[in-house]
Amino acid sequence: MLCSEAMLRTLSTLFALGLTLVTGGALAADSDASFTLSADVWASPRSGLSVRNMVGVAEAVKRLNSTDSAQLQVHFPQGENGSLWADELRAWLVSLGLESSRIQLYPDASSDHGLTLRVAEVQ
Repeated sequence: MLCSEAMLRTLSTLFALGLTLVTGGALAADSDASFTLSADVWASPRSGLSVRNMVGVAEAVKRLNSTDSAQLQVHFPQGENGSLWADELRAWLVSLGLESSRIQLYPDASSDHGLTLRVAEVQ
């Protein structure tokens, strides 16, 4: 089933509202804020609701949505598993209403056991 543009806008609005409720309101938009998403958290069964409510994800997306000049940088463990993990997270975030152009994936040799979600201002 294809989603209409109005449905996508509605989903995006609901996603942002849900994040506001989950995080308890606005967070300060510090430069280069980063959050960790552990393999243990990611290993649990996933749904749109569970991904939206993952602590690192919820906080990172809230910060990302607080400014138009930021992007979400996802640093993932090098190798096929890390790449698949990062791609799946991006797919979930896009399905929940984030613009794919605001999500960048970076392999990171120092990221062994999780994803690092970094909200960075774009210059």
